[in-house]
Amino acid sequence: GEFTKWTELNENVINKYANCPDVLPVYKDIIDIAKGPFRMLIYHGDTDVLLSSMTTLYNTRKIAAQNNLTDVQGETGWSFFGDFAGGRTSYTSDRSNVRLDVLTVR
Repeated sequence: GEFTKWTELNENVINKYANCPDVLPVYKDIIDIAKGPFRMLIYHGDTDVLLSSMTTLYNTRKIAAQNNLTDVQGETGWSFFGDFAGGRTSYTSDRSNVRLDVLTVR
């Protein structure tokens, strides 16, 4: 194939990008079969060109709502050497056997 220099906004990559089907049902399947204490981490860096942090937060709220997960304390910020580094949100099930943590890195 033809190789081109990689750049952050390489038109070749953008033009060949194919959107993935909805993966939210996969999370429901995983949560439904979780027997004992089970933790999931969704990690997102906000330099992702194709998927924004807001989209990740929207989708994780949707996962939580579809699976009866409750927001533990809202989004909390975290810092690194005194600088704002990102946010964290945690959800848990009524049965307390499932915990979903969402971590964003700025």
